[in-house]
Amino acid sequence: MKTFLSLIGRVAAVFGSSALAAVAGGAVFGVELWKSAAIAGVMAAAKVTESLLKSYADDGVLDKEEISQAFGGNNSMTTAKKARRKAPAEQV
Repeated sequence: MKTFLSLIGRVAAVFGSSALAAVAGGAVFGVELWKSAAIAGVMAAAKVTESLLKSYADDGVLDKEEISQAFGGNNSMTTAKKARRKAPAEQV
């Protein structure tokens, strides 16, 4: 259940970040803001969901690597987060 809730939250984050990016583009072309945001968000969430379903269809299990790949894999932000987690806390 914890993984499911995490996936729902991450899909919502993908929806939101894609929607925000599309709002500016929609304004340039005279598309209503909510329509451009909805289209971009649905498309981004569908892409992630499709990738998760394909990974699940392969073996009936979703592991951390498959989930990470569905959400963009090892991009620079993910790599930076991993490096921070592995680095020991600095003593002040």
